[in-house]
Amino acid sequence: MTLPSTYQSTAPSVNKVGWIASLRGLLVLFVFFSHLQELHLPWQLMFVVGRVGVVGFFLLAGYLAFASLQKRTLAQFGLNRFLRIYPVFWLLLSIYFILDYQNTSWHDFLLNLTLFNELFGSECLITPSWMLPIMVVLYVVLMGSKKRGKKWVQIAYVSAGVVALLMGWLRMKSGQRFPTAFCLLVMVGLLGYIHKWGKVSRVRFVFLLIMFEVVLLTASITSYGREMLVYYLLGYNLGLILFLLFAITRFQSPVLPQIGDWGFTLFLGAELPVMALEKCMDVGNLPAGVYVSIKFVLACALAWLVTTFVERPLLTKGKIWEHKIIKF
Repeated sequence: MTLPSTYQSTAPSVNKVGWIASLRGLLVLFVFFSHLQELHLPWQLMFVVGRVGVVGFFLLAGYLAFASLQKRTLAQFGLNRFLRIYPVFWLLLSIYFILDYQNTSWHDFLLNLTLFNELFGSECLITPSWMLPIMVVLYVVLMGSKKRGKKWVQIAYVSAGVVALLMGWLRMKSGQRFPTAFCLLVMVGLLGYIHKWGKVSRVRFVFLLIMFEVVLLTASITSYGREMLVYYLLGYNLGLILFLLFAITRFQSPVLPQIGDWGFTLFLGAELPVMALEKCMDVGNLPAGVYVSIKFVLACALAWLVTTFVERPLLTKGKIWEHKIIKF
């Protein structure tokens, strides 16, 4: 989730996309907070805060994918998205495997490398990575809009909604964990893309929002039950509202963009430094506030290292590779 190159180069661009960096930083903090079990806060609160962060990330992913697709061929876009997701994830996953090799099998490690490990019955070793295969599918779907245009995006949006309803019905009837959230988050990403596109009228966009609310309401009831309904509605809708508020007001923070710049690693690897620290000393008895502070500082340090010495150089090299691949 590295910032666009325009943000990193010229001052005028900061005014245009600074709100994106600020929103990304806030979303990272939401996800980080949602995994702080040490605080012993109500799980409902943690769930809603975490879901707001995830929904915001998918809206931003779709929003930013529009400009990226406009200036790249399909092959270049695919390479760019691959480099933004897989290499850093592989690095963090390898660190996790080294730190927890006694409790982690090679089988699970290798399946996790694909990001689609849950399809083969293997749990996510890095917990937040559950959303990354959905992101990959979103990008593949959006690639269809390069040649097929607005109609393709709208068909994909409606199709994702229909499949979400089907997944919910199957979960209710069978008791099996069919991936309802997978389809809902694809819809969210497509909403972000459509919002940036600007070729859909306000009336049509409101209609698409209403359609999403109907699908969200129905699929949440059938998938998770009425007792969870309010938390799913809050999580998804607060994420939508937060994104629209930032997009409309162009709010910028002096601090949040830096956190957003480290976002991908901070989002995925927040637990890794603490895991390493616990190998050397007992930190479990520290006061919760002290423990969380240490965890955040170490997570930021790791994120800075990976972003500075791995992610940025790789993306810079990727721009060179993009110019060399065959255009189609």
